[in-house]
Amino acid sequence: MNKIRLLILTIIKTLSYLDNMEISWINLLKKIRTIFIMNFFNINTITCIASTFLLYLTFKQQKKFNKDQRIISENEQFKSTFFSLLEEHRNILKNLSGTCKWLNSDITTKKKSTVYGREYIKMMLYYLDYIYKILDSPIYYSNYDSDMAEEALDSIQDNIYTGLNVPPELEKENEDLIKNAKRPFLYAYIADLFSISKNEYEKYKELPNEKKVAFGYAIFYRKGCDLNNYFRHLYRILKWISNTKMDMQKNSNKHNKISYDDYAQFIQSQMSDEELLMIYYNSFLFHKLKDLIIEFNLLENLNKDLLLQPWHVCGLDLNLKDNKTLYKEILN
Repeated sequence: MNKIRLLILTIIKTLSYLDNMEISWINLLKKIRTIFIMNFFNINTITCIASTFLLYLTFKQQKKFNKDQRIISENEQFKSTFFSLLEEHRNILKNLSGTCKWLNSDITTKKKSTVYGREYIKMMLYYLDYIYKILDSPIYYSNYDSDMAEEALDSIQDNIYTGLNVPPELEKENEDLIKNAKRPFLYAYIADLFSISKNEYEKYKELPNEKKVAFGYAIFYRKGCDLNNYFRHLYRILKWISNTKMDMQKNSNKHNKISYDDYAQFIQSQMSDEELLMIYYNSFLFHKLKDLIIEFNLLENLNKDLLLQPWHVCGLDLNLKDNKTLYKEILN
């Protein structure tokens, strides 16, 4: 009996050793046969060896099955949570709202209206665009006055060409004349709306380009627009994907074929150009979100020709493309 016990222990040790090696079944059987010959070749020995071997195979198969089931369960749970978070994010976008103010085309009448969803984001970009124009302007404007605006428009009436067949070059001259007359009052109105002081205007002039972009967005952001929840939730989703991806890498789970980067890309595929543009400018102020944007290349489909100013391509390692680059890629 002691010899049989010794033989079983030898087999278990051998199988444990083989479990950590790549070895063919033929070699395994030869190894067992050698053990049979060297150790008491009888029915009891064969029965014990066979039982041990079958037990080992059963345990190994069960271990693999449990691992596969765990991976399937984890992936299904990830997908369920992801699409739930994505649906929540779409609802946040849909429920964005705010009362927006602007000047009518005659620049003497103030208007306001409540806008929702993507239209709200478009209006926020309208404001942000004018904030940068005000800060980049060679002259500081503030203290909007509707009476002065009306007088300014009246003063240029004699210089406007009228008639049925005004040549295109004169029409362009008319447009430029009216636009230049309106500009100071549009700038003054937005500067008042966002409380842009002359000190901030002068400080902006001294900053490098990347800081200028961040400074302009900070002026926009302090107004307390309703986009805060939108960005917080976007950060939450991307951070959760990043953490899940990192956990899987730490566990060296080679059998998990899920691509977490693809899920991050799926988020941006649901976004409008205005959303991508607003995320771009937000990232200059909030670096945690910027790191995740870079990690998942979230803005790869943002065309840099859409930026509010051409020189705003600065500070972020995003490799934004323009129309010219995209055209070359198509030809190649």
